[in-house]
Amino acid sequence: MHRFAVNKKIVYCSTVTTETNTDVLIVHSVIFIILVVAVFIYGLTLLMNKKSKKRLTQNVSEKYQARENLRALEILAPLLVFHFIGYLSYFAISIVIQSLKPIVGELPFRVIYSATYFISYYCVISPLLLLHIMKKKKAESEKTVFNCTGNAQQNKDAYFQSYNQMWR
Repeated sequence: MHRFAVNKKIVYCSTVTTETNTDVLIVHSVIFIILVVAVFIYGLTLLMNKKSKKRLTQNVSEKYQARENLRALEILAPLLVFHFIGYLSYFAISIVIQSLKPIVGELPFRVIYSATYFISYYCVISPLLLLHIMKKKKAESEKTVFNCTGNAQQNKDAYFQSYNQMWR
């Protein structure tokens, strides 16, 4: 392993040492750049589907596909925003804490780093957010679904009930 002391005992959830600090910073920077590109591509996809939905066309399946894409993108939007803010916060806090290591010392650094280890919070909150989004979308779809068979049965009953009352 490249400069990672895997044979040493490490008390906290990090392999960041003085030798590996630059490597970890580069990896986090690359991940952040990939996240920015993903947000940019998400925005372009959203814009293209909105334009496609508004465009006058003879092709019904194209409009339907654009509408379905927009529904999927609406579900992903809160997760993408949460992930972007969460990773940006984690990245910024990690840089600040890494710069505090020489000032505060080894043990306080490990305590601070473990307390602000964002990934565990993210792993708890992210599924809860997804569950909330799914419940919200299910409630919205239940509002728009109409039960045609139930209304027809009631209308049929009303029709025969009115005849029944007329013959009495």
